[in-house]
Amino acid sequence: MLIVFIGGFGIFALMVIAIQTWRERKAEQRRLADEWNTLLTRMFTAQAMGHHRIVREQVLQSCRGLDQGLVPASQVPHLKARLASLLVQDPVYPAVLQEIRSACSAQLEVSEFTLAVSLREFLIEDIRQCLVLAEAFGQVQRRGEQGDTRVAANFHHAAL
Repeated sequence: MLIVFIGGFGIFALMVIAIQTWRERKAEQRRLADEWNTLLTRMFTAQAMGHHRIVREQVLQSCRGLDQGLVPASQVPHLKARLASLLVQDPVYPAVLQEIRSACSAQLEVSEFTLAVSLREFLIEDIRQCLVLAEAFGQVQRRGEQGDTRVAANFHHAAL
């Protein structure tokens, strides 16, 4: 009888530990989400103030953090969608992506130089930054070929 009582008490203690651990894990996930909400709010504010280049850099850093597993896998798609929604408001990113898709509908890929010439109203730094972002979101694939970077659109990825 005493053994059953001790065994039951041990099982009860393990259940309490498991429940407490589960609560702490849930609290940690909510805290992480709050940090991301704060970061996203700051980015949306900076975007509204016209600091597009800074926001693109922050989005790129955030994507790299998401790819490194700094957040739970269940939160990654939601956070990437929120980051992508920032880029819709950017004056350069949608134009660069549209130009890549247009060029790649006629040919397999386009050179970065040709892209820069066709988007001459934008700075080359902004175009390159947008190319890196589009690659981070899986919308394009870049590869170097004899000193020229080639870009191919990924039409199967519909993030933007």
